[in-house]
Amino acid sequence: PALIDTRKDCEKKRDEECKKTFLGGQLIEVECHVTCDEEGWFMTESCQHKRCRCVDKYTGKQMDAEFEMGTHYCNSESEPVYITICNRQSKLNCTSEGFFESTQCSTAGHCYCVYSDTGDKVYKSDNPQRT
Repeated sequence: PALIDTRKDCEKKRDEECKKTFLGGQLIEVECHVTCDEEGWFMTESCQHKRCRCVDKYTGKQMDAEFEMGTHYCNSESEPVYITICNRQSKLNCTSEGFFESTQCSTAGHCYCVYSDTGDKVYKSDNPQRT
């Protein structure tokens, strides 16, 4: 019986493009730009020489928008999102545009308002229950 290749497309492309070859008895390593995540899908960001593009995790297709390394991250739609004060922290909720959600609520249901650009609490905006 024939063996079934269970590798995902990313793993196949990486194995194909990133082979080590011998030339004149010396090992030549090909610079590899195909990176896969731990589940075998394409990494959602591809960077070369500090310039990056978002990548479709299933097909490996690079998107047109290019950005400088460390200034954006790629969302689930393979779109670059500018790294803001909000998405550099993990305590407050952010909008998809990277601003702070104006109403923040704890897991206990205590809610309060914040300024969308800074995340600072709006004075006397406490609401004991989520509405």
